[in-house]
Amino acid sequence: MRNRSASPRRAFTLVELLAVIGIIAVMATVIGVSLTGGNATASLGTSQRVGASIFQSARSIAVLKQTPTRVLIYSNNGADTDSGKSLRFMQVVYQNPDSQAEQWIAANTGTYLPQGVYFIPGNINTYILNGAGNNELDASGYSDGYDNGNVTVYPNEDAANDNRGDITFPAYYYEFDSNGLSDNPGAKIVFGAGRVAAPPANGIPQLAFENRLAVMGFYLRRLGNVSLAEYDNLTTAPTN
Repeated sequence: MRNRSASPRRAFTLVELLAVIGIIAVMATVIGVSLTGGNATASLGTSQRVGASIFQSARSIAVLKQTPTRVLIYSNNGADTDSGKSLRFMQVVYQNPDSQAEQWIAANTGTYLPQGVYFIPGNINTYILNGAGNNELDASGYSDGYDNGNVTVYPNEDAANDNRGDITFPAYYYEFDSNGLSDNPGAKIVFGAGRVAAPPANGIPQLAFENRLAVMGFYLRRLGNVSLAEYDNLTTAPTN
């Protein structure tokens, strides 16, 4: 009688499951963007979910690859002034684990926020309320905890090893360490419904917001998860 040995079955690890969940969440929210109409409230809600999913994906990738990751948000268009990426384009990158130099690898192609929705940095001097030159926005309600500088991104690890194919651009970024913990605990990421009111100054568009309450966002927790929040909850940070 022929003796058949049972082949061992490999179970999914918790890290792999987290990575899959993060990827599915991003895909689901990106599909939601394409189905969202022009309603400002719906677009803001979609932006909030998309942003939160992107951050959770970065956290999952950090744990899966055991290397730091960042969520990048283009701060201005630079030479690519027609791209519309400024304050609207988000991308996850991870640090090359095989290089001692700081090399950031693109984990995905990036995602645009819905039309008419922008990431709002803490510096509000370039923004206009009601198009009347009134800059008296409540800075406590807008994004903080970020760094703003040039980031060099490689399309893949092979390109990084060959030192080719890199793209350098100015960006705000939020970082997770190799354990998926946030380096910016308590920071708030805020999106607002607005429009471009004037040509870009130094590459950053001047935006007009007709309604200071038309904002949504979330807080980053130390463990890497997020807490969704609307305008009324964006002025006081939660306990980490």
